[in-house]
Amino acid sequence: MPNREEPVIFSTDLPAIRELLQEIFLLAYSLSHPDDRMPVLLFR
Repeated sequence: MPNREEPVIFSTDLPAIRELLQEIFLLAYSLSHPDDRMPVLLFR
């Protein structure tokens, strides 16, 4: 295990971060376009 103070989240948890960013994007899009559900169908 590296003895550095740098966080290892970006190297070990990248898929989870990408999924979280996708959820944030979908939430922001649904709030700005309440009548359009197409991105939810495309991403899921």
